[in-house]
Amino acid sequence: MNSDDLRRFVLKIWDICAFRAGPQDLTASSSLMLLAALAYWLVGVMGLAIQMPLPSALIQAGADLALLAGLTWLCLRVRQHLPRFTQTMTALAGTGALIGLVAWPIVLWMTGAAGAEQGGGGLATLVFLLVLGWSLAVTATIFQAALAVARPVAIVLTVGYLVLSVYVTSVVLASSG
Repeated sequence: MNSDDLRRFVLKIWDICAFRAGPQDLTASSSLMLLAALAYWLVGVMGLAIQMPLPSALIQAGADLALLAGLTWLCLRVRQHLPRFTQTMTALAGTGALIGLVAWPIVLWMTGAAGAEQGGGGLATLVFLLVLGWSLAVTATIFQAALAVARPVAIVLTVGYLVLSVYVTSVVLASSG
């Protein structure tokens, strides 16, 4: 993959984040899916390493990626759209990585603002919640397109993934700590 291909790929991921494209607009490429998954995992590690030891962050980010891939595969299989897995997983991991990069300085800000007496923690938390809402909306839009389901079903699936991810996080952290 040359730099122009990479630039076009990142711009397409940005278009999905901006609701101008969907997973069907991505090339069904195992290489791109693996690149997006690696980026998702690395950004996850970066975000988690702020709050926990690096070994725990590595494990937790891996568990989250496995959960995302497993849930995506299962839902596509149930809906009989398994051929869409590569594009869907590429879209989910790519947008997750990109939004995670946007969220990373906000998490740093929250971490720094938590101890500050200036009251900046509230604003940092609000900005983080806005980015989280954006992330959930993007994920729901990807699920809606990939699974060919109504918007409310995609939203329930997305919130279910979030709840499951938080649960898995607590289990993985409890077992690794």
